Amino acid sequence: MSTSAQRREYGTGSIYQRADGKWIGSFPAGHTRSGKRRRLTVVAGTEQQARSRMRSKMREVAGGKEPGDPTTVAGWSKTYLAERALRNRNSTTRNVIWAIGYVVEAVGEVKLAKLRPADFRRVHEFGAKKGLSPSSVLRLHDRLKAMLKAAVLEGLEIPPATLIVQGPPEPTNDRIAIPKDTVGRIFEASKRESHDARAIVLLGFLAGLRRGEMSGLTWDRVVDLDRGVLVIDRQLTRFGWSHSCDETCGRTPRSCPKRWVAAPTHLGYEVIPRSSLVLGPVKTARGRREVPIVDELAEHLLKMQAADRPSSWDGVPRFVLLTAIGGPMGQHSLDVLWKQVLQRAETKHPSGRSWNTHEMRHTFVTELMRTNTHSSIIETMVGRAEERSTRGYIHPTYVDARSAADRVASGFLQR
Repeated sequence: MSTSAQRREYGTGSIYQRADGKWIGSFPAGHTRSGKRRRLTVVAGTEQQARSRMRSKMREVAGGKEPGDPTTVAGWSKTYLAERALRNRNSTTRNVIWAIGYVVEAVGEVKLAKLRPADFRRVHEFGAKKGLSPSSVLRLHDRLKAMLKAAVLEGLEIPPATLIVQGPPEPTNDRIAIPKDTVGRIFEASKRESHDARAIVLLGFLAGLRRGEMSGLTWDRVVDLDRGVLVIDRQLTRFGWSHSCDETCGRTPRSCPKRWVAAPTHLGYEVIPRSSLVLGPVKTARGRREVPIVDELAEHLLKMQAADRPSSWDGVPRFVLLTAIGGPMGQHSLDVLWKQVLQRAETKHPSGRSWNTHEMRHTFVTELMRTNTHSSIIETMVGRAEERSTRGYIHPTYVDARSAADRVASGFLQR
């Protein structure tokens, strides 16, 4: 049995002896790219050797600076992330933690006052070496720049040149609207899958819901199937487990005996019992909306209601989509059902990848455009804040362009 750790000043590490007689030096070493705190250890035969090796390792990790120096990128990131978590929604917070984690790994030891444009290139190269896509590397760039702008507002010294560094070229997005004949095959294939798989297809193509909005849809938000309205004001996302023991248990966050989900409940988030799933507000304020239920979707929802599948999870809302064990369906489980439908339909994106669930939403918006639906109605139905952002969901084809040109020519040539 090991002796208890000698108490030292927080952040300077601890020295203790294992049952086998070896001396261990353990100290905090920033965060992993997932946002979890990281500790490093050294092993030695004597206490003095362990202390010396630990100090040497701490200098190596900190680049000659004291760990947690608030004037370094890594030090400032802790304050920045804590402040962002108080203001941001779930998905934004997770995205910021993810991106800043990579930034800290790449240039965490650099002093804020000594940052140069070359450090941005180091971040770009680091992200590429880690296998990130070009769009993800661009996100790292944008998050680093946002963090530096926040540092300026705090009065920290930041070289002006770093605030105007241009990011890597914006990658081409290959998302497109799914062709009509392919949509028909997907519809037919979904009829031979489960009620939930069929519902995912209908909610995506006929209501334009995002994946998290489908997962978070509860029966109390299905208002009067005769009238046909879905109230979209919540989404279900996964936060992941966090330690509540200052990582002293020596286990992963998921197996920590005091694990908890650090959701910002003050922003209206509700942690689902016995899981790391969180039911919270939709992506934007404009995203809160009422979506009409077309007849085919209404008929299927009535079938699901008639099945009256009880949830095996007490104390949670009655979700429309349920897993095989009766629990709420997270986005990963939703993707699994979607891919099963695609396999049955034997269809893929032209690039060879699977169709993305979000491309159902793109298809829905594109079809609204083809029916000459006014842009303000489209924005209301899909919950976009402005026409400019909605345009990213519209994918006109040559046939659409030819049809428009023919209508113009007919107007000119009529006598």
